[in-house]
Order: sequence, then structure tokens, then C-alpha cells
Amino acid sequence: MPLSKPLLFFSSTGLNPTYVVTDSVTSTDEGTTITFVTSTQNVPNSSSLFYTISGIDSNDTSTSLSGSFIISDSSGSVAVDLLNDVTTEGSEVITFEVRTDSTSGPVVASDTTTINDTSTGFT
Repeated sequence: MPLSKPLLFFSSTGLNPTYVVTDSVTSTDEGTTITFVTSTQNVPNSSSLFYTISGIDSNDTSTSLSGSFIISDSSGSVAVDLLNDVTTEGSEVITFEVRTDSTSGPVVASDTTTINDTSTGFT
């Protein structure tokens, strides 16, 4: 009877991925663009990450409120074009959330920016 050898499984715990998202400004006016940059560590190049935007609605931007972007050289970015919507609504706070797996996946990083209402006096 042949001797059986134990099966050895090597598990690489690896390094945990990290995600940090920053924006190009902390406060901006309607009619401008905010670029959210996600910096990563231990995330393979060409990986897809997902985002969701809240605090504004689709009338405030020409950018989709959810979608995906690709990591290249440890970072990826999404430019959010803000519309000058001529609706007086006061300042708004946009929240950009980075997610894994899908646009409804777990949030791994987020950032906020204040959007100043430049359409005061309009209704």
C-alpha cells in the first residue's frame, strides 16, 4: 500500500488593500468640475472600483451618479462636472464613495465637498 502524503496548502495572507479618496477642492461653485482621486495600495493595476455620488441629484451634474473606474499605477479618478442649474437650493454637500465589487458593494473610502449655490435669486 503506497504511503499517502499529506496535502499542504500554503495560504498567502498577503497585504490588505487600502483606499484613500481625495478631491481637487474642499469647496467649489456650481458650473465647475471636481476630480476625485482614489489612491490605493495592494490593489492590482487594471482593477475596477466602483463609485456612488450622493448629496446632489442628476439635475446637478452631467456625470453619472454611479459607475466604475480603473486603477492604473495605484490610482484612479472620476471627474464630476457640476451644472450651473439656476435653481436656488443653497449649498449642497456632495459625497463621493468608493466601493468594491459593485455600486452597491461595501464602501472602502469616501470624501465630501461643499458646492456653493451660484444661482441665488433664481427660483
